[in-house]
Amino acid sequence: MGIQAAVLEDLRKSDFGLRALQGRVRSGDPDNIEAQAARRYWPALLGPDFRRDRDGKGPNQLLNYDYGVLRAAGLPPYLGLNHHNRYNAFCLADDLIEPCRPLVDRGIFNFLDFYGPDPELNSTVKRVLIETLTGRVRVEGGWLTLFDALTRYTMSLAQVFNGERKTLRFPNRWWPEE
Repeated sequence: MGIQAAVLEDLRKSDFGLRALQGRVRSGDPDNIEAQAARRYWPALLGPDFRRDRDGKGPNQLLNYDYGVLRAAGLPPYLGLNHHNRYNAFCLADDLIEPCRPLVDRGIFNFLDFYGPDPELNSTVKRVLIETLTGRVRVEGGWLTLFDALTRYTMSLAQVFNGERKTLRFPNRWWPEE
């Protein structure tokens, strides 16, 4: 069993206390539960020495690249729901992609398992990373590409704001059963 397979097996056996934290998250995250979860999540997924760093190399730059692709998926950047940072021009996009990050994380995890722990971020790697985002997700009983699902998701947000819908069209399954 490879390192990545062993990690996945550990994740299947234990949630590392993440479900307990999930129930404590409140609007705006005033208790900083998201950071507490991140301190458990990243070492469990990518090893005890991994630290999430926006300027970091290796897995960090792969995550940053795919998150950037999601961020640029046609979302209007100038408004935000919970991200408030005058230095961040993508507040709304960042709010909306939060639930999509595990899909990216899983793709990066699988990528690292195949290509090794520290690939150079070049045009070939970028192409492969974008391919990790071309899978299908389940939304309201049907399977859509991630980007089609994101379009419906963002359109449903506008419909909620306009009183035309009560809920978001959010993917309820990110990948098929294995």
